[in-house]
Amino acid sequence: MKVTVFVISILATPLWADEGMVERYGPLLTQCYAQAADAAAMKECIGLMSGNCMAREEQGKTTYGMATCTASETEVWDRFLNDEYRQTMANMKALDKDDEELFPEFANRADALKKAQRAWLVYRDAACDLEYAMPGAGSLRQLTGTGCVMQMTAERTIELKQMREIEQ
Repeated sequence: MKVTVFVISILATPLWADEGMVERYGPLLTQCYAQAADAAAMKECIGLMSGNCMAREEQGKTTYGMATCTASETEVWDRFLNDEYRQTMANMKALDKDDEELFPEFANRADALKKAQRAWLVYRDAACDLEYAMPGAGSLRQLTGTGCVMQMTAERTIELKQMREIEQ
């Protein structure tokens, strides 16, 4: 029984970000993302925070430490995602408002974005559940699972920003 409780606690812990790591390494990612001129530069920011965290933290080379660093970076990307979604939704609503009078049948960008975002969240979670399952019982599953969520969240963030910039 003790082994089961121990294993469950280790598996569950890396799913949450370490706020201390977010505070220490988050500014690196925030600066990189803010200064990125295009999507390619933004994509180069993915992994910057977790890589620095892994290199500098005492536990950074352990499975637990790597997963915690990655989950902490995911927390920052998730904040960016929410901000980009809000801005993109506001942009889509403004575009829909412009089209409402002459082309009401095409004034559906905001609804389409909401539907797509909800579907994307379900897809991301299912895809990353698969990534988590693939290594079987090994500890590698922690890295593949947290890495998948971070990567997909970052990529979706960049997509949302690009979507808004194309429409402006």
